[in-house]
Amino acid sequence: MRSRRNTIVIKREIESAASSIFRRALPFLGAILLVTMLCATINYQAIKEYRREEAINRELNTRIENATSENLALQEEIYYLQTDVDTIEREAKKFGLEYPKEKFSKPTK
Repeated sequence: MRSRRNTIVIKREIESAASSIFRRALPFLGAILLVTMLCATINYQAIKEYRREEAINRELNTRIENATSENLALQEEIYYLQTDVDTIEREAKKFGLEYPKEKFSKPTK
């Protein structure tokens, strides 16, 4: 019977030691959990902000590409307006300008 009592006493001592270790480790585990949650929250917010800025960056790059292509088209048009006679005449006629010697027939009433 003594061996049974000894076994029970030993089990209680082991349980007591385990609960003592757990009680001492509990504040550290709580601190680790809080730090982990804080890091996760900060990282989530940073990732969210990064994705928002990435979308803005894509949109701005698209606008830059559009402005660049429009700029090239306008430069080409300026070049032709400065050098190509046919283009100059066509644009002048849009504004109602014509050569003085050029005459157009007008319908009579």
